[in-house]
Amino acid sequence: MLLTSRMLDFIDKIQGIEGFTSLREIARKTGLPHSTIWYFINKLAKYRIPLTIDIDISKIGLTRYAIILNRRVELNNVFKPFLGFYAPALSNKTFLLYYIPTRQSREVLKIVKGRLKEIAEISEEYPICFEYSSKVNFREYFEKGRIVFKWDLMLSKVSENIRSKRGISNKICEQREVQHRFDGIDLLILAFMQMYPFERLKKLVNKINMFLKSQGYSFTLTYSKARYHLHEHIIKRGVIRKFRIMASHLPKETTYYGVLMLKGSLDKILNIGMVLTEHPSFGRLHVSKRKKTGLIYFVIPVSEASNLAAFLDETRLDWDILFLDRFKRKAYTIPSELYSVFTRTWVTHSK
Repeated sequence: MLLTSRMLDFIDKIQGIEGFTSLREIARKTGLPHSTIWYFINKLAKYRIPLTIDIDISKIGLTRYAIILNRRVELNNVFKPFLGFYAPALSNKTFLLYYIPTRQSREVLKIVKGRLKEIAEISEEYPICFEYSSKVNFREYFEKGRIVFKWDLMLSKVSENIRSKRGISNKICEQREVQHRFDGIDLLILAFMQMYPFERLKKLVNKINMFLKSQGYSFTLTYSKARYHLHEHIIKRGVIRKFRIMASHLPKETTYYGVLMLKGSLDKILNIGMVLTEHPSFGRLHVSKRKKTGLIYFVIPVSEASNLAAFLDETRLDWDILFLDRFKRKAYTIPSELYSVFTRTWVTHSK
């Protein structure tokens, strides 16, 4: 894997762009021509360093809910409506992450958990109220064509965060109602942008209309309507936070993939999350304030597993790791098809 100095500059700059901007704006803010930007995006995808958009799902009336089943369940048997992520664990468990409509949370959770209990027991559950990811620092953790792990440096950064009292736990997970209306078109655009974050809007509209036709819908989305919804309902309202890098670049055959569970002081969990999510091998931090738990996805070489354990022991937090089957995992976009444009509510009777 060869990341040139210019590519590292591009990675740093694009992560620093707040909100969502067009390719033209990305070119202006990075000082690069369109052709070079596309070249870098394609190269990063080839190197398993995918860029995507980071959506603030609270602004479209959704939250996340993690559930761990006490046995391994195949995807075909899992309740799929509102499902955001599925992965069987190597320890004979199943990890699930659902999108839950905030205003219908009781109703939806009752249905989701009721259906899951028909096939397995729920051993753990975590209502996620806060998400965080740092800007990935490739300049610090990329040397001589490979990802490196500087555990002592990372531990010193955690200690410095704690000494400087960088905790923000008292400010997170505040209940806030969505102050604006959103609709099915907004959700559909966002779902496709998750899959194609750099696609031109006209091509994105074509993909959406092909999808609608394949599902038997008579509705056709026009470019002008899509442009209005993108700018007025999504960009101006800050639904898209930024571009972010997903932690999935290391080969599947020589890595451990899983979710790290930190339990204890929320301030310490957040300080550790700030440091770990700077590293290319760690994904975003999900916080469950009710359970005083932080969940962080990771992909690390097998040779670094014991070093990760030693690092976690030094944090003085209770911790556990759920190793997941990377070959059988499945991620889903936001459940746009479950939102009714007629009643402006989420459909909960889907099979």
